[in-house]
Amino acid sequence: MLTVLETKRAGRELEHIASQMISLKASISFVDEVHKTYERIAIVPTIGSLIEELVGTRFENYRRCTVKKFRNYIVIYSFNEDTLTIHRVFDGRREYVQLFENDE
Repeated sequence: MLTVLETKRAGRELEHIASQMISLKASISFVDEVHKTYERIAIVPTIGSLIEELVGTRFENYRRCTVKKFRNYIVIYSFNEDTLTIHRVFDGRREYVQLFENDE
């Protein structure tokens, strides 16, 4: 199992989404499901699909995986032999490829 590293940006996004949920129960459930998604990815990092629109960019190794009980939400990540890096967590209904245009 890979070590999970959540970037500050991904952590802020997760907190923001959770704070917008309709109830505390929904917020807790969402955060739990996102963390379960991290764990699933850490065990099988190829579970997510490569993002075709990012091929040929410096983000071409980034993958996306949906959050199981919150299918509109996506985790964007990359990995190497020991570390899973969570880069973003957001609503996949957004035009999210544009989010990477201004990233470092």
